[in-house]
Amino acid sequence: MLLILLLFVNKYINFLIDLTSACRILMREGGLMPIYEFKCNECGDKFSKIIIKKDALIECPKCKSNNVSKLMSAFKASTSSSCVNSSFT
Repeated sequence: MLLILLLFVNKYINFLIDLTSACRILMREGGLMPIYEFKCNECGDKFSKIIIKKDALIECPKCKSNNVSKLMSAFKASTSSSCVNSSFT
């Protein structure tokens, strides 16, 4: 049980580090940072990754494999009066 908790905390911390880096770039450049969802073809883990460079090598955070597939991602669009959520996964 402790191992599962530690793995979850590690994954969450890595997500926050990626998110912080993306926010810094977003504030500096004034652009949008795409977040992509992937599935590892080796261990089956699903994970999200902020992609800064199009040719970035994507690595599974669980097993460190580069054999991953990009998934259709959920998106959220909002206006001043409404919010729309959609999910394809």
